[in-house]
Parts: sequence; C-alpha cells; structure tokens
Amino acid sequence: MKRTVIMPTLALVVGIAAGIIIGNQVATAQQQPAPAKSVEAQSEPLPLADLHFHPGPRFWPNLSPQDILLIMDRAGVRWAGNGPAGPDNVWMPFLQAAPDRFIPLAARGPIRRLILEQGEDAWALRSPEIIRVLEQLEDNLRAGRFRGIGELHVNNLGSPNPIFTLKYPADSPLMRRLLDLAATYQAPISIHMDAEPGSVEELERLLANNRKGLIIWAHCGWSWGDAGLIRKLIAQHPNLFCELSHRDDRPRSNPEERKKLMITDDGRQLKPDWKALLEEHSDRFLIGTDSAKPGEYQGIIDFHRAVLAQLKPEAARRIAHENAQRLFRLGEPIPATK
Repeated sequence: MKRTVIMPTLALVVGIAAGIIIGNQVATAQQQPAPAKSVEAQSEPLPLADLHFHPGPRFWPNLSPQDILLIMDRAGVRWAGNGPAGPDNVWMPFLQAAPDRFIPLAARGPIRRLILEQGEDAWALRSPEIIRVLEQLEDNLRAGRFRGIGELHVNNLGSPNPIFTLKYPADSPLMRRLLDLAATYQAPISIHMDAEPGSVEELERLLANNRKGLIIWAHCGWSWGDAGLIRKLIAQHPNLFCELSHRDDRPRSNPEERKKLMITDDGRQLKPDWKALLEEHSDRFLIGTDSAKPGEYQGIIDFHRAVLAQLKPEAARRIAHENAQRLFRLGEPIPATK
C-alpha cells in the first residue's frame, strides 16, 4: 500500500516542478523583445501610381477598362494615368468604370496633331485651331474634368519610330501658355523631351517663367538624362519632377541606348549615382510604365518594385504613390468628362 501511495506523490512533484520551469520559460520569452521584422514583412506591397499609362486601343487593343483594371490589380497598381492615344474623350469609359483609379490628362492628341500639321503656326499660337484647343482645355481644367496636361512631345527625335517624331521650342509661346494653365488649375504638365543641350536650356527658361506651374519630365530626359544632369536641374528648379518610365530593363533593339536608359545594372541593382539621387530627392520622382505591350506590364512593375525595395521606406513610399497623390490631388472626385 505504501508503494502505491508514494509513486503518484512523486509524479505530482515532478509535474509541479516541470510546470514551474515551463512557466518561467514562458515568462522569460514574453519579456524578450520580438525580433525585428523586415520592411516587406511589416507591410503589404506598396500601392503604386503609374504616371505613364496611355488609355486607348493603340496601347491596349481589345481590352476593356475592366480588363485593364484586372491587370492593374494583379500588379498592385492603385492609380494609372497620362494622356490618351487619341482625343481626350477616350478617357470617358475608363472614368465611368473607375473614376477613383485613373488620372486623366488632356490635350495630348489635339496638340500633337496640330503641330504635326501646322508646325510653327501651332507652337507660336498663330493658328486659330490651336487657340480653340487651348480654350477647350481651359474649360475642362476649370471644371476639374482632367488632372493635368500632356504628354507633350517637345523633343522626341530619339524615338525609334520616325513617323511620330517632333521637336519644337520647350519655351515656345504654346508651352508658356500651357504652363500658365498648369499653375492656375494645379494641373501638372507631362512632357517628353530628350535632354539635348538646346532643349534643356529652353526647358530651364520655361520653368523659370512660372514657378507655380509644375512639369513632370517623362522618362527623365530619355537616354540623355543622366543622374548628374537630373540632380543639377532638380536642385535649380523646384517645379521640375521626373517620371521613370523607360528607365527600366525592357528589351531594346539598340543595346547601347538600353544601357544608357537603365538606372540599374542587368541584375536590377541601382547604379550608385541613381540610388543617391532617388534617396536624396525622393519627393521629386514618380514611376511610370509607358507600355504598348500589355504582356510586359507586370515585368515593368516588377522592375520598379525591385528599385523601390533598395530605397529607404519613406523614399520608396514617396516615389511609389505619395508624390502622385500630392501632385494630382488623388482622392478628390472627378466630374463627368464631356
């Protein structure tokens, strides 16, 4: 009888001791700080604003706004916009489908067409047709139907398609008038301007003409826009912003131009001068895709995410979406577009 009493008592003592030890271990673990999480582990993928998206069948053939929204959703793109490939009313079905997802810019098609047809008469404001386009643009900006102006091809002589090349003075009467509209209606201008020395001098004169008008330099000056030049111009002109479409690693027929355009090496590691520039001036950059091939959209977005992952979190957020939200007042309703 004694043996049967002693064994349960011993088991009880061992169990109590084990419970004390485990309890102490749990308490100790609770007192230790949790290991720090990486930025990726702490948050969902950054929402992106694609500031070089051209709606319309030329860029997105046989795709409805709903189809494009699905592509954007898969890529984590919250907003997308620029000027349509065609008349301004190309934006209508997109804004009807999702007015809070698109950033409509205006006058790209009409201004481009008139400059191709009329040349200096258009950019010198001697053409009645260009005056009518500007009056319509101002009506739409005043009514809040569009968030900005462009994309305007001030100098795209480096384009691989010579049929669509243009060059006119960046400080022409037309551009000065547009910058005044941009200032009055808080509607930034997107311009495509190869960073040739003469065009850069004209751009600087334009920027100084009205500091309240904001210019977003598409492609950061194309392959002529190196980090040193962009740094210099941003430091001197507070109303200049840069958008990073085509500065990615998409395939190109000209390997040398591809190398100049890329802000990374072939492994998507940022070049040191570009990393320093993006970190120090993160409030002046936006991302963009400018893809006419829906199949490559995800790859371009993946490139931008690889770049953003190499930056400090606050810099990555600004470039990913916060700058676009600030410049284009995202969140405010857009009235119906005519």
